[in-house]
Amino acid sequence: MAYIKSGNLDAVIECFREALLLNPNFAEVHNTIGLIQFQIEKYENAIYINYFLCWCDRNGQ
Repeated sequence: MAYIKSGNLDAVIECFREALLLNPNFAEVHNTIGLIQFQIEKYENAIYINYFLCWCDRNGQ
């Protein structure tokens, strides 16, 4: 929460990535990373995550 309050979104992304090490299929975390990537104008990363989530949804993962 401190990273969010301080505006350190790169650190927030890193925390979420660590959460994905525990559960790589946690769609909400992938989605949140994508939203943050979009907010900090890392559009290619945000688009990649969106495609990944769509692929997982279509393939029942």
